[in-house]
Amino acid sequence: MLQRVKNMSINNDLEAILKLDQQTAAQHEDIRTQFSVLQQRIKNGESTGDPIKDFVLVYYGVHEETEKIIRGIFQKTEQAIGKPILTIYKQEHMNGCTGMGNPDSISPYHFSIETTYRLGILGQPLRPDTASQLLIFPTGKQAIKRDYGMWKLHEGDIAISTWEFHYLGNKVERRMGHTDPNHLDYHHGLSIFIGDEVEQYFRNPHGDLSLELEEFKAQIHGKWIDPSYAEVLHLLGQKVPEEFEVKLEERTTREKQEVIDALLNNTGVSEESEVRSIKKRLERALELGMHTEDRTIPLKYPGSNLHIPTYIKDMCKTYKVDIPT
Repeated sequence: MLQRVKNMSINNDLEAILKLDQQTAAQHEDIRTQFSVLQQRIKNGESTGDPIKDFVLVYYGVHEETEKIIRGIFQKTEQAIGKPILTIYKQEHMNGCTGMGNPDSISPYHFSIETTYRLGILGQPLRPDTASQLLIFPTGKQAIKRDYGMWKLHEGDIAISTWEFHYLGNKVERRMGHTDPNHLDYHHGLSIFIGDEVEQYFRNPHGDLSLELEEFKAQIHGKWIDPSYAEVLHLLGQKVPEEFEVKLEERTTREKQEVIDALLNNTGVSEESEVRSIKKRLERALELGMHTEDRTIPLKYPGSNLHIPTYIKDMCKTYKVDIPT
């Protein structure tokens, strides 16, 4: 009899718990429905009065950590008006054939990382745009570079989608070991540098960016400097720090000589690969402005000289490379 009472007690408790669970589930569903309606109202133009909160509520829900991160970025941009902002987005791709059938593993050599750099000068603080699902950095124009290519100037603000922002802080590095194709996951990463952090990045991308710029420069004095920072600042019409200007001039002089040496030493063979190589060199010569500079260099034969712009233009005509006007 006592055991039967105990069983009834447990069953009653279980029934009460299951009933409460059903009620809780119904409440959760009701909350989700109401929250979806609230999100749609914000999308339609209503607001909490805080654009950052609106943005996070619509695309991330009630997420204090994400709101804190975006608010921190906003505050940094407030203090960096007239200064540069740099975003770096990395995404992994798989290239080539991995073998017949279904391979047991994929070699790291089949993976590559594409890197996109965007740099502009902040005109206003960060502006979350709920309608377009973008975090917009008002720069008016921006310079974009992919991998090891050239910086190219584009109109428009720098903008980050919610999908890209999801990967903020992720590191994307080359794979060292083989990958199980059944658990294949492409890696993505986003980095954002604001104000003095941008110059620090081009001085040493692995340095301690929490330091003030002058302290940072003193700590890495004499170490590597990326002259492409001078290139992009020229494109954007900005003043270039002297050290970067010097490095750019050194690199440009060296590269121009390498282009001329390569063109002069071409075999004259008309194979497709040779023609492609010459065209590539000529395109780079045009990018460096070698067709417009009035410069003559001596050749190895006594009394022989080469007028650089005439030579570049003649070669472009021979190999059908368009010269920009």
